[in-house]
Amino acid sequence: MQALDFAAGFAPGTQADWQQLVEKALKGASFDRLRSVTDGGLPIEPLYSGRRDVAAVSGRPAAQPWTVVTRIAHPSPAVSNSMILEDLDGAPTVST
Repeated sequence: MQALDFAAGFAPGTQADWQQLVEKALKGASFDRLRSVTDGGLPIEPLYSGRRDVAAVSGRPAAQPWTVVTRIAHPSPAVSNSMILEDLDGAPTVST
């Protein structure tokens, strides 16, 4: 299976590129309007950059098919089993 690189035709964007596009979209409004705070007081910035001091963690091995997983958390084992069997019967995961 060949890996796809959807961004191959685009130059990498920078923080400055993004900032310029945001300022244009805001049409003179303050950049601060994009910042917010949770009910618990934690600040939320409009954009975060990835950490550069750690390796990325992949959700699955490269070139492997996706797997759809459903959480079953019913308190009754019999009902849970029925729900699991129903999910397995119509499972969307396909092997290639």
